[in-house]
Amino acid sequence: MADGAPTRLHGRVEGKVHGLAGSVIVVGETASVHGEIQGDEVIIDGFVHGNVTATTKVTLSETGRLLGNVKAPKFDSIPQTAMTT
Repeated sequence: MADGAPTRLHGRVEGKVHGLAGSVIVVGETASVHGEIQGDEVIIDGFVHGNVTATTKVTLSETGRLLGNVKAPKFDSIPQTAMTT
């Protein structure tokens, strides 16, 4: 889906989101993703219901919510974020 430039998701997404090499996938504050996300870097500002895999880093922001598993060498979470596995 992404070609190395940041890809920002808004609205409701159902299904898999796969980024290409060098991808940065940003789930916007108003976004709701129901499915798996894979990319080099994933930033969650909205809601994700599914597993997230990143080759470099996953960041869960203060407004982000995640229901699923994370697989990444680095995981950053801003205090007071909601995460359920």
